[in-house]
Amino acid sequence: MSDQRYYEIVAEELQCRSIRPGLWARAVAETGGEGDAARSLYIRLRVGEIMQIERAETERRRREEADTKKQERKAAILARKEEERRREPENEAERLRIEAERAASPYLWLVIVSTLIVGFVVLVVCLANFHK
Repeated sequence: MSDQRYYEIVAEELQCRSIRPGLWARAVAETGGEGDAARSLYIRLRVGEIMQIERAETERRRREEADTKKQERKAAILARKEEERRREPENEAERLRIEAERAASPYLWLVIVSTLIVGFVVLVVCLANFHK
């Protein structure tokens, strides 16, 4: 909020005769009377008070937002952990399947190569018999 707005708020308060008694007493005590000097000091003090209240409110909102974000991050982490725990049996089954495939892989190549060799030998034998 701009300084101008603070002074407008105080001016509205003065028009409505909504003066803060303790602050007015301080202004009178510091200026030694209830004249224009007291009024001027009261306005400066009240503007400072409003600014301080606004800063405190802004800081409170900032802390609340930070706390909310922190809670959201914690909730997201807990949700991820819960999802990991829920999927753990599926992941373990997949890991075991992959390990089984890897264990079978050398034998698979052996079967393929053996089949190709046998097929080639059969082809050669058939072609040899065909030419006779």
